[in-house]
Amino acid sequence: MAIDRTKLEPAERNPAELRRTALILLAMAVIGGIMVTTAYRKGTEPEPDRPPIVSRLNRNFAAVNQDREGVDLGMLEGKVWLASAIALSDREAFSDTLAAFREVEKEFGPEEVGKFVILALDPEQDRPEQLKAIAEELGVSSDRWWFLAAGEEPIRGYAKDHLRLGTVTENDAGKVVKAPSVLTIVDQHRHLRGRYDFRQAREVSESAQKLLAEEPERADEFEKDFGKRPEEFTDEDVELKEHLFKALRHILTEDLEQGDQQQKP
Repeated sequence: MAIDRTKLEPAERNPAELRRTALILLAMAVIGGIMVTTAYRKGTEPEPDRPPIVSRLNRNFAAVNQDREGVDLGMLEGKVWLASAIALSDREAFSDTLAAFREVEKEFGPEEVGKFVILALDPEQDRPEQLKAIAEELGVSSDRWWFLAAGEEPIRGYAKDHLRLGTVTENDAGKVVKAPSVLTIVDQHRHLRGRYDFRQAREVSESAQKLLAEEPERADEFEKDFGKRPEEFTDEDVELKEHLFKALRHILTEDLEQGDQQQKP
């Protein structure tokens, strides 16, 4: 039998329940972000500052950079470099990573961190001439920066399966609407040394700051339900940058042989 919608009454909304639901969602975002962005800090390594070996690049990748030069990642053998991804249709996802790259560029010379490698995930739009224009617009046109373009399937596959940078989200028209915001370190022996998501870290920090600024009375409830106070998360983005710098310093000075056993992800 069909329901007569004209006789239905709106459901009563309990403000207390709505606030609690919002608190739980916020807590899930904060704690979930912390688990992802700081999993490598839990002391599984014999040396606390030593970044874990996530995996090893056993496959080369060739592409064209923003200057239309053919290059491949094998050219970086023996160097420390950073990798990330970009889609020009979702530049916001790259903004936090770009800021982190710039901080590293200021702190470490080219003899320490050789390249900043950015894979363009939307080849139909992210062509070399467009990548060159965006590099110049961002003020990162030195030869330390590679914006790489290739076919969609190989470049997305390499970013996801080999560099562990994540996947893209597309709309029905095939346009990238959400790009991954992860960066990773590749050491002298092609080991991947952790995943750093500065966008997520910033969002965690902002969520915790918002809770404390707008509803500080709920901090005790947050701690009671989840075992941590929101104050612990307000500087997550700053702390993540410090851990990235520590990881790089350790990698640049450690005595790691090419055949060292890699940790499981």
